[in-house]
Amino acid sequence: MISIILVLKKIYIPSLYQPTMENLGKILVVEDNYRWRDAMADFLNLKGYETIQAGDGVDALRYLDKNSPDLMITDIYMPEVGGDELIRRVRAADKTFPIIVVAALIPEIKDSNSLIYRRKPIELDELEILVKGMLAKSRATSSA
Repeated sequence: MISIILVLKKIYIPSLYQPTMENLGKILVVEDNYRWRDAMADFLNLKGYETIQAGDGVDALRYLDKNSPDLMITDIYMPEVGGDELIRRVRAADKTFPIIVVAALIPEIKDSNSLIYRRKPIELDELEILVKGMLAKSRATSSA
């Protein structure tokens, strides 16, 4: 019998999406909607990434004070400290830290080598491609 997992209108057959034992990187997922946050984090965990979840910018900043993830995925519109303020504070400490913004409404800001904007809903396969690309660029830059 084949069991299936439904994640945001997309069906994954577990035999095709087995978690890997390799840790491909640590990703901070910042999103106030727990369904979106869980879906992204669960999918990335299955792909071999370690994920840390934060429900808003305040929780994210607390985590970032003591930890160094490899990449951050964030929403823009969140209570208390929103994604725009979170990005400003992260950029003040590290201008090259890789960030992927996934939001319903995105500002008129161009993508750069270390900052990518995508509109919700995002296909999880596209998110994986973005994560792989951003981490590869970040690692290439830090080793150069």
